[in-house]
Amino acid sequence: MFSYVRTVYTRIPKTLQAAFGMTVLGISLQMVGQSCNEMVAEANGGRRPVATQTEDVLFVIGSPKLGVDHFPPEKLLAESRKYQPMKSGVKYALLADRIPRQKISPDGADPHSIPWRYLEEIGVPPHHDEIMSLGDLVGAFGRPMKNFGGLYLFFYLISLPVVMFLKKPT
Repeated sequence: MFSYVRTVYTRIPKTLQAAFGMTVLGISLQMVGQSCNEMVAEANGGRRPVATQTEDVLFVIGSPKLGVDHFPPEKLLAESRKYQPMKSGVKYALLADRIPRQKISPDGADPHSIPWRYLEEIGVPPHHDEIMSLGDLVGAFGRPMKNFGGLYLFFYLISLPVVMFLKKPT
């Protein structure tokens, strides 16, 4: 059985094998990232804790001053159904939203622009794209891998009928 699978697998072009592997890895990374976010939310009453002070920061992506003065207001987090301010006694604190990073959208950008929609999709707090979690970071690495591998597979499969049509019979 396994020798048959191995024989079939070795007949698949290497680029197609790489694209399939990249797609599977990208999907897996996104699933791990989302699972981390869901785990920390469930452990903390259904709401993800978000850093609101310098002591809560894990590390910073971008300028070091982001870990000092770029935090969402606690009032906004208290009103949110998905997020809460980080307090002592938080479970799975390592997976909470504790990583400040530079803004993707410039100040005053349209909140319906593509970068803002992308941030909402990966679960960044509303109107504050400065704080993310390790789960968001892992999922953000998986997304381009999945998209690139998936596009390659898609175009490869679309090109098969064209190649078969153009191939001369022997």
